Amino acid sequence: MALIDSSGTTVHQIELAVADSNPKVVAFSIDTITQHLCITEQSESNSAYYMHLKVFDYNLNYMDSLTWGVTKSSSLGIEVFGGGIDTANNKFIVYRSKDMFDQMWNRSICRKNAAGVIKNNIVKIGQAANDGFYINQVVITPTGNIYIAGTRKESLYGNFFYVERLNANFTTIFEVKDQLVLNSIDNNHVSSIHVTNATANSPVLVGGTLYGLAPGDTMVRCHGVIRTYTSNGVLKWNFQNYEVRDYKLVKNRFSHVYAAGTNNKVPSGLDTKITRLHSKDGTLDWNRYYENKSIPICLEVEADKSFLIGGEKQSKLTLPSGAILKVRSYMLIRYSKTGKRLYDYEHAWEVSNEPTSIQAAISDIATGYNQFYYAAGSSRVIQNNSGVIATFDSTSVIQFTNGSLRTGDEIPAEVSLNIRPNPAKGSLLFTCESQVTDLIIYSMAGQIMKTESIDQDGITYTCNIGHLSPGTYVLRVMANKTWHTSKFVKE
Repeated sequence: MALIDSSGTTVHQIELAVADSNPKVVAFSIDTITQHLCITEQSESNSAYYMHLKVFDYNLNYMDSLTWGVTKSSSLGIEVFGGGIDTANNKFIVYRSKDMFDQMWNRSICRKNAAGVIKNNIVKIGQAANDGFYINQVVITPTGNIYIAGTRKESLYGNFFYVERLNANFTTIFEVKDQLVLNSIDNNHVSSIHVTNATANSPVLVGGTLYGLAPGDTMVRCHGVIRTYTSNGVLKWNFQNYEVRDYKLVKNRFSHVYAAGTNNKVPSGLDTKITRLHSKDGTLDWNRYYENKSIPICLEVEADKSFLIGGEKQSKLTLPSGAILKVRSYMLIRYSKTGKRLYDYEHAWEVSNEPTSIQAAISDIATGYNQFYYAAGSSRVIQNNSGVIATFDSTSVIQFTNGSLRTGDEIPAEVSLNIRPNPAKGSLLFTCESQVTDLIIYSMAGQIMKTESIDQDGITYTCNIGHLSPGTYVLRVMANKTWHTSKFVKE
C-alpha cells in the first residue's frame, strides 16, 4: 500500500508479494453496497494458471478470497477479465480460455455462492472452427448484471466490435456486433465499457477501435470510437476520432464522457490522447495529449470533475553507479475539468543493486469513502546480483487522499495569449490556460484567412501558417465563452 498526497508525492509504500510468477491485477473495484474492495489477480505456476478474487474492507483488512486454477494440460491459456460480488454475496469471475488446438477463444463465467461452493461455471464458444470471443473488459454490477466487451470472431465474416449483456442467471439480454467495413478481419474491438449505474435500465458506454474511414480523415485505418447504448443495446450516439488509435478507457460522470486512448499519429501507437465529450449527444468538449511513450490503462473521475489516468510510461532512473536506466514506470496523471494538467506522478524507485529492467504499471483506480481513493498495479524488477540474474514480481495497492487541488469549484484561468516566436515563419505557437474552442486568423484589412492544421498539447497550441503571405495578422481565439485577440507578424 502506498499513501500519496494531493500533489502526487509518495508518503509510504508497502508491496504485496505474490507466490506465483507473472502476477497482474486484472480487475479492481469498490462495491459501495457491501462496502468491500475487490481485487482480481492472475498468476501462473509451472503447472497451472490461477485467478484470485481477494476481498478487503475499506481499511484494506482482509475479508475473503477465491482461488481458482486451470491446469496447463487441459488448457493452453486462461486470462481473467472481471471479478465482483453481488448483493447476495455471490462472487462472479469472467475469464477467457483458449482450446488445446489454439483455434478458439471461449468466454466463461464462474460463480461461487455465499457458502464458498462453485454454483455455476458456463462456457460460450463460437459457432464453427476459428470462431470465438476475445474479451478485453468485463463489468459486474452489485445486482449481478454482467457486461462483456471485446471482439467476436466469426471465421466467414471477420472480426466484430462486440458487446454483450447478461443477467445474474447468465441469460444474454443483448449482443452488439458491428463492423464499418463488412467482413473485415482488421482490429475491430471494444476495449472499455462503463455502466452508468447498477440498475437494470442503465445506459452502457463503450470505447474501442473500428476499421474504416473516420470523419475528417483521408485514409481507411483503425481509429478510436466511443458509443452509448441503451440497456437493451440500442445505439444512442457515436463518436469517431481519427487521431486516436484505440479508446482504451471511457467513463460517464457529471454529464460528460471522459476517455483516454492511444496515439494514431505515430507507428508505435504510444502516447496518451485524452478526450472529453458531452454525454447527452457525444459532441466534443476538448482534447489533450500526454507524451512519455505512455499507455493508459485506467481512469477515475472524481467528485469535483477532475480525473485521474493510470497506466505506464517511460521514465529514467539514476542507478547507484551513476548510470541512467530507461524504465517503464507507474503513470498517474491528474487533469482538471477544463483539461489543465494538475500533476504528473513520478515513482521514487529504491534500488540497492543494479537493476537491468523495471516494468511497472497502475492497472485500475477506484473511488473509496471519506475522500479516499485506491489504485492497484504490479511490477517486475530484474536485477544483477553479483552475476546472478534475479526477478522480483509483486502486486500493490495504492491508497491516496483528496487534497486542496481538488476542493471547491475550479476558477477559470484568466486568458492571456502568449505567441511565440513573433515574428513567425512556418508555425505559430501560443499558450492559453483556458480551453480554446474556436480560432480565426485574419489580416489587418479584416480578411479571414484559411486556417491549416492545429495541434494541442496541454495548454500549448501550434498552428500552421506557412501558407500565409508575409505581413501582420490578428489571432482571434474563443476561450471562457469570450473572444480574445493578439497580433503577430508572418515573415
